[in-house]
Amino acid sequence: MEVNVLSQNKNFKKLIFLIPIIISLIILVIRVFISDWLETYSILIKEDGPIEYSTVIVYLAALIVSVNILRFFKNDKKFFVLFLVFSIGFFLIAMEEISWGQRIFDFNTPDWFPKNIQHETNLHNLETLIDFRHASMMSVSMFGTFAWLVFPKIQKIFRVFSEKTYATLLRVVIPSRYLMGYFFPVFIVFFIFDISNSTFFNFENKLNPILYESEPFELLLGIGILLFLLNSYFKQKIIVK
Repeated sequence: MEVNVLSQNKNFKKLIFLIPIIISLIILVIRVFISDWLETYSILIKEDGPIEYSTVIVYLAALIVSVNILRFFKNDKKFFVLFLVFSIGFFLIAMEEISWGQRIFDFNTPDWFPKNIQHETNLHNLETLIDFRHASMMSVSMFGTFAWLVFPKIQKIFRVFSEKTYATLLRVVIPSRYLMGYFFPVFIVFFIFDISNSTFFNFENKLNPILYESEPFELLLGIGILLFLLNSYFKQKIIVK
């Protein structure tokens, strides 16, 4: 049975679920239909803007929570390593978002650093890694959207994990279904982006700007990950007690 920590009643779970859906719809409406609001929208999503720094803060918060979850698994090597990898990943994402402080500390990109599409000191905007970046975000968002539904069925059929390991996975690794609203819009945006730029489905329409302005959806994904980690932390804290 799932232990609901962030949500103690159905109404709160519905609110958590609906907030990202509403935000996604607002972005869609503003970007496609309400051109008068585009200037404000552009200010929010610009480099060094509120959305970008909010994303950095969210991933640094995720790093802190992930490191605290590590403490619960000192004697469980596989989950300790898993959350150690998560922690390193969150640190790298936060630093990459601000190009390792390049614009904050105003230093030039080293001559030896490979050129990227932003001409900054970060790896995620290298042309050779763009496809990997998109695939990673699609994979994470797809996992956050469907894992709660698919994973129990796989375990029921194939019995991949022991009962103890499976219970821990459900508790701290599989995002709760009411958090899927933070992952599903991200999956859709990056899926459409890849489809729209494929050889078979190349098109130009009003949705294209949204696909290239992914900052709000990157933040949405980060918030979903942070909420998932907070839920995992409190679930595991209850078990440890």
